[in-house]
Amino acid sequence: MAATAWKLFYRAKRNLGAGNINLTTGAVLKLSLHKTSASANLLTSVASIFSEVGSEIPAAAGYTAGGKALPNVKWTISASTMRFTFSSTGLAFTATGSALSSIRYAVIRTSIGATSGRVICYCALSTAQFDLASPNTLTIIPASGGVFTLV
Repeated sequence: MAATAWKLFYRAKRNLGAGNINLTTGAVLKLSLHKTSASANLLTSVASIFSEVGSEIPAAAGYTAGGKALPNVKWTISASTMRFTFSSTGLAFTATGSALSSIRYAVIRTSIGATSGRVICYCALSTAQFDLASPNTLTIIPASGGVFTLV
């Protein structure tokens, strides 16, 4: 299944500009999985903090509330092209013992607690909700050009 491009939240742009979001190497960012019912808050991009997104999939079957930390977070600055690129390596979720249910969206946020922080961006992983049967794995790999680029 093909995912959509990552979309920055409107308020994330403001928070980046104000220095309220740290994307430097070593920053702790998390990726969480959400149901279709989160779309009201995602598609309008009005959310600023994680609790405003809502509709996270249940903490069960190997999934932890708040998601998983993104590995190898990197903020690259290209002096020649004047582009700033945020990237990380892939992240896998494995259904253990039962299915991970009703997955549709992925959200990246800062992590100031298990289920708190400022939201940065999201993508639709599919056009409809899907279940990940045990013992299958869902791997989310950012595009080779990074999660997003500021020009």
